Amino acid sequence: MRRALILPALLCCCAVAFAQQPVGENLVRNGGFEDGTEGWDERGEPITRDEAVAREGDWSLRIDSGPQLEFFNFHYARGEDIPAEPNIRYRFSVWVRGGLTAGESRPRVREVDAAGATIGYHGAAQVHPGVRDWRLIEGEFITSQRAHHLQPYLITSSATGSVWYDDFTIERQPLTPIDAAPGEAVTFGGGPGSLEMGLESVQADGGAHCVTTTGAEWTLDPVAGRIIGRQRIGPQREVIALTLDPAPGEMQVLRSDETVVTLRSSLLEIGVQCDGLLVLAPQGAGSMQIRAEGLIGGEWARFELGKLQVTDQAGGVCAYPWAPGGSGLVPRYDELAGDCSEAGWTTGWALESGMLLGVSIYPSRDFDWEKSFDWQLAHTGGYPPDPALETWSRDVKLVTLHESIWAGEQPTPHVGPYVAKEPDELRRIIATCERLGMKLLVYMSPHYYVDQSIEAFMQQMAELREEFGFHGLFYDGVYFTD
Repeated sequence: MRRALILPALLCCCAVAFAQQPVGENLVRNGGFEDGTEGWDERGEPITRDEAVAREGDWSLRIDSGPQLEFFNFHYARGEDIPAEPNIRYRFSVWVRGGLTAGESRPRVREVDAAGATIGYHGAAQVHPGVRDWRLIEGEFITSQRAHHLQPYLITSSATGSVWYDDFTIERQPLTPIDAAPGEAVTFGGGPGSLEMGLESVQADGGAHCVTTTGAEWTLDPVAGRIIGRQRIGPQREVIALTLDPAPGEMQVLRSDETVVTLRSSLLEIGVQCDGLLVLAPQGAGSMQIRAEGLIGGEWARFELGKLQVTDQAGGVCAYPWAPGGSGLVPRYDELAGDCSEAGWTTGWALESGMLLGVSIYPSRDFDWEKSFDWQLAHTGGYPPDPALETWSRDVKLVTLHESIWAGEQPTPHVGPYVAKEPDELRRIIATCERLGMKLLVYMSPHYYVDQSIEAFMQQMAELREEFGFHGLFYDGVYFTD
C-alpha cells in the first residue's frame, strides 16, 4: 500500500480557488476613466478626471502632487483588487503624460497575498521631471506562488507638478509551454570554469548508480525508489534520504561526462551536476511524491514555502522545488515535521511533469578561508583614477563599479539597457586593475533590467563582456520571482 503524502489544503493548486481568467482580456475596471471614478481611489485626496487632456476617449486621470500632500513621498491612485493566479504571467500597460518639476511617477502593479501583505510591486519605467508627451509604459511580470490579488497603482514619489494617466490594462498571458528534450530539464549550461570541482565517477551496480562529485556522493536506487546523499568534504557523512513514490524503475544513462550525468525512465529524469546538485524532474501523467528525511541537523535552518536549508559548522543540505515561470504550475509541499537542529526531521513534495526539485549538499568544493580574508573588496561609483587604484591594490583584490558608470537619466541607469558613460575610462580601469593584479566587477542587475527576460539580460551582459573584458558582475536584488 502506498503511503500518501499529506498536503496542506490551503496549498492545493490555484485552479481550485480561481476560475481561469481569460487570456488577453483587460482585467482593470475602468482603466480609461470614462466611467467616472468607479473602481479608483486617491490616497487622501479627491480624484481629478481631466477632460482637457486625454489620450483616447474623453477623460484621463490627473494626479497633482506637491509638499502639501499628507503622503508626499508615496502618493497614489489605486484601482480595484483583481484576483490573481499563482505563477501566471501578466502584462500591464498604461499611457502617461508628465508635467513634473520635481520627483517622479511610477506606475506599478502591487501583488498581494491572502493576508493583505505586499509581495512586491511590478514595473520598471518611471516618469521624471519635465514636460513629456504621452508615453506608453508597459511590462510583464510573473506572480509568486503566494499571489492572491493584484492592484493597479499610479504612484508619485516626492513629486511636484501634474501627471496624467490613461488606458491602464492588466492582461493574463498564455501559459508557458512545457517542452524539454530528454535530459534537458536536468542539465544546465556552462561548467565549473576555474572552480575546482567536477564529476569524478559514475558506478553502476545492477539497477543502482553511485555518482561521485568533488563535494557529494549520490547513491541512486530507482527500482527501490530510494536516494541517499552523502557529504564528502569535511566530515564524510550521510546527510539526506529521499523516498520516491512511485518508484521510477530502472533508468537509462543519457549522458555522463565531467560536468553532468543524466538518467531517465518513463517516470523520472535525474541529473547530477559537477557541483553536486541533484535535480529530479518527474515525467508523464500524475504526480510524484518525494519524501525527505534529514540525516543531520543544523543550528542554521530555514523552511519557507517548501524551500529547505539545514546547515551546521561543517556543511549542510538544501532543497528547492521549482516550476517554470508563467506555467501555472505550483509545487505542493508537506510542512516540515521535527526539529531541524537534529537528525530525523521530515518533509515532502508532490511534483508534476514540468516541475523540478533541486537538492544540494555543501560545501561543493574545498575553500581556502585564510586566503579569502586577504581578498578585500573596494566598492565605488564613477571611474576612479589610477593613483586611487594603485593605493587600493595594496589591500584589495576586487574592485566593483556601481551603476553610475552607465549612461542614462538618473536615478535609473541601473535598469539598462547598459551603455558605458565613458567607454575609454572603463577600459582604462580594467587595464589598470589587470596590471595591479586586481579583478574588476561591474554593476548590472537582472532584477531591475528593463527587458524582464533573463535571455535579454544575459545577451547584453555577454556582449559587454566581449566588448570591455571586465572580470565579473556585481548586483543586488533577487532575480525576478526566484
